[in-house]
Amino acid sequence: MQEEEGRRLMGHRRGRHLIKKEGTSTTIVISRWTCVLVIMLCVTSSITIPTSNIIPLARPVPMNARGPTTQVIGVGLAYHPTTSLSECTVHPQQPLSAATPAPVPKWQFVTNGTVWAPTMAYDINNDGLKEVLAGCTTIGGSDNDRNLYVLSSNGTLLWNFTTEKPTMPLLDGGITTMATIADIDNDNSLEVLFGTDGGYLYCLDAATGELVWRYRDPRTQNNTTISVDGSPAVARLPNGTCVVVFGQYVARWSDDDPYNGLYALRGDDGSLLWNFTTEYGVCSSPAIADVDNDGELEVVFGSNEDLMRSLNLRTGHLEWATLLRGGNSVIWSNPFLMDTDGDGVIEIYVMTLAGDLYVLDGATGEKVLLGIFRDSNASPVLADLDGDGIIELAVAMYYGTLFLLNANTGTQLWNSSVDGAFETAPAIADIDLDGNLDIVVASEWRDTSLYAFSRTGNIRWSVPLVDILSSSPLVTDLDNDGNQDIVVGSGSRVLCYTVERSNPFAYSWPWIGERGGAGTTGNWTDHDGDLLTDTYELAAGSDPTLNDTDDDDLSDYQEFIHSTNPRNNDTDGDSIPEGWEIENDYDPLDPQDAAQDDDLDNLTAYEEYLAGSDPHVMDTDGDGIPDGEEVNTYGTDPASNDTDSDGMPDNWELTFGLDPLKNDALEDPDGDGLSNLGEYHAGTDPQMADSDSDGLSDGWEMANGFDPLDPVVPLDERLLSSSSLLVGVGGAVAIVVIGNRKWRRKRAVDSARRDPSR
Repeated sequence: MQEEEGRRLMGHRRGRHLIKKEGTSTTIVISRWTCVLVIMLCVTSSITIPTSNIIPLARPVPMNARGPTTQVIGVGLAYHPTTSLSECTVHPQQPLSAATPAPVPKWQFVTNGTVWAPTMAYDINNDGLKEVLAGCTTIGGSDNDRNLYVLSSNGTLLWNFTTEKPTMPLLDGGITTMATIADIDNDNSLEVLFGTDGGYLYCLDAATGELVWRYRDPRTQNNTTISVDGSPAVARLPNGTCVVVFGQYVARWSDDDPYNGLYALRGDDGSLLWNFTTEYGVCSSPAIADVDNDGELEVVFGSNEDLMRSLNLRTGHLEWATLLRGGNSVIWSNPFLMDTDGDGVIEIYVMTLAGDLYVLDGATGEKVLLGIFRDSNASPVLADLDGDGIIELAVAMYYGTLFLLNANTGTQLWNSSVDGAFETAPAIADIDLDGNLDIVVASEWRDTSLYAFSRTGNIRWSVPLVDILSSSPLVTDLDNDGNQDIVVGSGSRVLCYTVERSNPFAYSWPWIGERGGAGTTGNWTDHDGDLLTDTYELAAGSDPTLNDTDDDDLSDYQEFIHSTNPRNNDTDGDSIPEGWEIENDYDPLDPQDAAQDDDLDNLTAYEEYLAGSDPHVMDTDGDGIPDGEEVNTYGTDPASNDTDSDGMPDNWELTFGLDPLKNDALEDPDGDGLSNLGEYHAGTDPQMADSDSDGLSDGWEMANGFDPLDPVVPLDERLLSSSSLLVGVGGAVAIVVIGNRKWRRKRAVDSARRDPSR
């Protein structure tokens, strides 16, 4: 099925370990990361669990003046400054922010293992605060720390759970996946799901840490090197059954191993619903959504033979399979799902280990190669960073370069490099709450630091960390103090930093990142179509059933982009809804701009909002009356040139003494037989019966085909034959014959009246 070159050694995810079996010989393949860990273990003669795992987090020491730089380069290249980091450095960003608050150490929690998988933050006990979940794996296979830790918002231990250690020497039973939090048994309480290096999927009670159930393929022996590396995904079928899906692989290499593949379990008891066997196993986290709009959920996942597949979640039936780049790579990254082009069909974004970035059509699996890079374990993350309606894609490369691309075209917008290695997915959030989204990503190897990039690619700040970084950062306000917190696993530590807010009104939206970010269960369903998954909205505080929770003409996703409150249509309290402010280029986080008068029409922005006029155009409706005069002097509508909708413009009515606020179209104040509306269309004066002073009323002239604005008109045979006309107008008619043309000159006043002697 696959090309022969695809049948090659597939290493443990993120460079761990693998046993390759060839004939009767067995080769242990250990990556450079394993070597580093073994060296660390050898240096440490003994390891004990500290009595108190909470210690103050020291501030960074001063750094050299030089530091990482930003340089625009070509795709697939890297720029590596030679200066190393040793302190927190602030890189000023203009014009997005005049000041760049640097992160301040808040707390750290020390384990006896390695915090390998990304941490998760969620309010698991309904106390209004977010708890941090961090899983540990051991160093070099020693029996040190295989715990899932649940920490309070201030870093104190709430509970921990120790996983079972397998008998296979190279597998430690450590936790290799991000925890998934969901109510999987319909008891209105949350459970925690995670996988281990020993092939188990665990389900725990989120409040107590007690074991609910665990699953391991019963066909396997305890010494089989099975690992669950991808985070489990959870979704509910129409019949109410909760399905838990996860992938696993067998590190002992053999073709068509029946234990490689994807498993679907019942959420209430952990029993097997179905499994789908793959050739080389699954290290990527599965993603669930109705990707083909057929009314049923599918599960999408990548495998180690460079295949992306879509299965029916209910049955496990294969919908489509797409081979990426000839099968010469593996897929360890997690897919990111979003309808980026607005066509109603979900796009699937995935990065291969070789560095190929693909987007696949959810309905057909058709692939498009967006870019060729090299060496990336990190998952792509998508967001509209600048609010222009175009989705951008951020992806971090192992050689230390962060790229931002147009998600639809793959066009590179910028890249920025550091002297380290990006091995984890970035997190996108407004970290200092200034109304602008930032990108946070962790670097390791030569430069073990946490970096913050602006949406334009500038490095805003960097924080040196102390150990290996294999955990993606998260950003959220853990304790509701109004400031964003950044949590990341670094070696044996869980580190928490806080960033002082720049704007007092900004809403602290949590991060969008790996597997979708905050609240992720691997279920990418977006019922209201606002580009935020239902699970993210529940974690963030918006309504997953409403595109615009607060009805301010700003979608919930746009509220995320601008850091506004999804449940308050006026975040800054200036009495102007955020949708209007964004549409008219005002800051929804600045109450002072309500008093601005940008078009100098004597109306403030707030008054323009009330009037429905354009705050940047002096005469919104183009009727010749400035908006300020319309509102303050005449009471007319500055956004409509005909306030009373009577067919006559306001300015015309005001000019001729009519009422622009009253429908007086059929009135005839001058008694000339022509209505006001008729006068407007004729161009005559509605207050003057004979606009051209020719002795003929405007109404009569219009009725008989004459121009009421021209005192000299062609002689008409009807005029010559009508004695009543001559009597009616009470004037003499002079006839002048020139050639065959007859002209009459109308007199406004009877000559006899002017000269009685005649």
